[in-house]
Amino acid sequence: MKNKLGFYAGKLALTASPKSTSAPGLLASKIAPELLKELFNNLQSPVFITGTNGKSSSAGFLANILEKNKQNIIHNKSGANLVSGLLTALLKENNLKNKKPILEIDEAVLRKITSFAPAELILVTNFFRDQLDRFGEMQKTISLVQEGLKFTESGVLINNADDPNTCHLKAKNTIYYGILPQAQFLNSPIFAPELANCPNCNSDLNYSAQWLGQLGDFYCRHCNYQKPQPQVFVSSLSLSPNHSEAIINFEHNSLKIQIPLPGLFNVYNAIGAATSAYSLKVPFEAIKAGIESYKPLFGRSQETIYKGKKLKIFLIKNPIGASEILRLIHSDEKAKVLIAINDNYADGRDVSWLWDAHFEYLTNNKFSVYVTGTRGSDMAIRLKYAGVQKISYYKNLQKAINNFVECSNNYENLYIIPTYTALLQITQLMKLEKN
Repeated sequence: MKNKLGFYAGKLALTASPKSTSAPGLLASKIAPELLKELFNNLQSPVFITGTNGKSSSAGFLANILEKNKQNIIHNKSGANLVSGLLTALLKENNLKNKKPILEIDEAVLRKITSFAPAELILVTNFFRDQLDRFGEMQKTISLVQEGLKFTESGVLINNADDPNTCHLKAKNTIYYGILPQAQFLNSPIFAPELANCPNCNSDLNYSAQWLGQLGDFYCRHCNYQKPQPQVFVSSLSLSPNHSEAIINFEHNSLKIQIPLPGLFNVYNAIGAATSAYSLKVPFEAIKAGIESYKPLFGRSQETIYKGKKLKIFLIKNPIGASEILRLIHSDEKAKVLIAINDNYADGRDVSWLWDAHFEYLTNNKFSVYVTGTRGSDMAIRLKYAGVQKISYYKNLQKAINNFVECSNNYENLYIIPTYTALLQITQLMKLEKN
């Protein structure tokens, strides 16, 4: 009776607010704590995507691949990945019977969901420092995910071979993906490494090559811990400001794929999804078509129009993700930047991570850097210490965005990099503009 009441209450809340991503599920779960478990009983064995960075894009790539393969899926496209968001995604479906859930899921929530819904496949993207006020240090996050690795009898872990943190996870069946050291050339230095010690013996970790935080060709001189041989790997890679081209090698085939999103981080998102699809026995044609036709979520490497100007929006939430986006922006001589930093619960209350991100990339920016958000003043101070000469601070987000856009010309390329709740506010502003 509670489950029925919670179900219909959630459906009613969706009718009142159809674009809501979490509130209907939150209401339903308050009334019926076991509703999510019951709804999963109607579904096929689930696929979960977890890790610090790239969950939304990796899940989006995989969902698009499976749709190209004519599979009937459920996907939390909004990126809401707590229990309330997962439940809302299921409540939005008119018929759950026998659909395949492709769900990004918060690292701390995974163990709760797999306790009643063992996975056919779990993709782990990476582990970086993130929301220290919530998770504590990285080892806590890794242990939470390890607890959540519960599979069906033939279930498989899709694991990032280039990350020494994810490689420490244990599962019966594991497929590794990664990038070969000779596949790429990066023209800027590595900074802010996320790992100083071997997670196996705590000795210094060594690299023959390193390219994104702690990701690289790693090994330990004091024990046998080293990068595993990936079964799916990129052997050739070309990065450009708007997309990337990669040759992805599988056991008996290879695909040349154009990834329609910029940045090395999106290459990892694409190959993680490709490896997952390969494990699910999806044809290579659908893998290629699904990646190349993918349209990003709002704020995840997405372009949009506001007041007649084209904007590129990149979500940031931790040092390594922010640094990679700043590195991408640094390569654009016409870049003009607005940074919106909030410290609400969903962002993480602790914004000390701003001092670990490489905002020095903006030092030689030709234009004033706009800053706003509840912690916009902290961001302005960080930029000052980074050596940025021109900083425009606005307390009001809407005023900041309007001035940022209206005081720009067609020569400039406009980038907005917000934290999560600032992104949600920006989404509403864009909708108001469209209306």
